[in-house]
Amino acid sequence: MAFASSPVPEYGRGSSELQAVYGTAQISWKDALYLDVTGRNDWSSTLPSPYSYFYPSVGLTSILSDLIAMPEWISFSKVRGSWAKVGSSAGAYMLQETYAYDSTRGWTNLSSTKMNSDLKPEMTTSWEIGTEWKFLNDRAGFDFTYYDSRTKNQLIVVAT
Repeated sequence: MAFASSPVPEYGRGSSELQAVYGTAQISWKDALYLDVTGRNDWSSTLPSPYSYFYPSVGLTSILSDLIAMPEWISFSKVRGSWAKVGSSAGAYMLQETYAYDSTRGWTNLSSTKMNSDLKPEMTTSWEIGTEWKFLNDRAGFDFTYYDSRTKNQLIVVAT
């Protein structure tokens, strides 16, 4: 398990604080079947209360050539699949309208960015499946992966 806390400069207008807890576990069986699980929780000063968001992942890999008797011309075979969620917080000062002081003109002006007091963390969910095969004592092979990734609550700066 890991802990992290660091100020993160955002948009050159200020800073934010991000604190996180991360955990990971891997279970293997016969050095041929692997289950990986992770979880992370972030607390971001740039989001409205409760400031917290969690994102997990899980992956399963099987080395088929170590579990099943293969023909001699197959050197290696593996299948894998995974699912993951990744979070991201907003930049500093994105919850409320802010004013900027222009020292050359001696006046303040309202930010030109549209603010959202109900901001949610950006979340990307993805999954993938894949396989890897090697043949003829590793002289030939292929690796194939198919994946899909979708983002919700995408954080985009929009001018007012």
